[in-house]
Amino acid sequence: MAPLSAFSRTLLDDANAQAARTTLGAAPTTHTHAISEVVGLAAAVNAASGLAQGATNQDPNLAVNQVILSNHANTPDPVWYWHITTTFYSTIASTSNRSQLAIQYSGGSAVYARSQYNNQWTAWARLDNGVPPGSIIHVAGNTPPVGYIKANGAAVGRVLYAGLFAQIGTTFGAGDGSTTFNLPDLRGEFIRGVDDGRGLDAGRGLGSVQAGQNLSHTHAGSAAAAGAHTHAISGTALAAGEHSHTAPRAQNNNVGGGSPNFTTANLQNGTTAATNPAGAHTHTISGTAASAGDHSHVVTIGASGGNEARPRNIALLACIKY
Repeated sequence: MAPLSAFSRTLLDDANAQAARTTLGAAPTTHTHAISEVVGLAAAVNAASGLAQGATNQDPNLAVNQVILSNHANTPDPVWYWHITTTFYSTIASTSNRSQLAIQYSGGSAVYARSQYNNQWTAWARLDNGVPPGSIIHVAGNTPPVGYIKANGAAVGRVLYAGLFAQIGTTFGAGDGSTTFNLPDLRGEFIRGVDDGRGLDAGRGLGSVQAGQNLSHTHAGSAAAAGAHTHAISGTALAAGEHSHTAPRAQNNNVGGGSPNFTTANLQNGTTAATNPAGAHTHTISGTAASAGDHSHVVTIGASGGNEARPRNIALLACIKY
């Protein structure tokens, strides 16, 4: 109640004025109050602003408050709680044309939107780029983008990264077995699509690691020069070359007692006699070469490569969406 006016005070003396204020329930003097001391003020302001959220399981289809907190089946995902802001057209009523923005309250920070016209709601559409937890990207920087974490095999919290844990579970490691789980470790790795029944890489499960291997192939080889040697020949020549020479006879008789009957005249005078040439011949050699020449060759296969099989590549930072 407001203090008595100056005119009222002129009608009453000080004592009567004090009594009148007490009777009327007015404060004896002018003073102030904190907002928290004004009963019902906060609730009234919230109601006037549309912030009276009410129960946390309200159907957002029927919301008449501008902001609610709910995990109702008609939220984007009832596994989580959502802050849902509703904007109304013309009147604040569940039958008005309106739109809603839902921001994930726990387990992540997803953002969805939808609208209603003539009592027909559109489907919730995700606005935070629509990348689901567990998606892998590579970035040309040392820091993961917002909403991502390095895919380095680390153990992280199951509650803090609840969306990611719901997607990959303990596929890449169970962490401490209760409060943490392991991220995939993609450092230094090439990614290969899981076979999933195709048969090109059969028998492998999601998240399994495969050792390096080369396709079967051949190499050209060269032998070192070696083994120069000789063979000894031993044997006996076949008998050959037997022959004779013909000496012409004299026209008269044996002259001078020469022997064997050289018939040239004047032998005693030193005249020589000639025979017909004969006896040119060949010999066939037959035999066995002594055994020799056993030896070996060193074959060298040219070496190339390093300590792993890999294609040409570039290093980027692997990150996973949470």
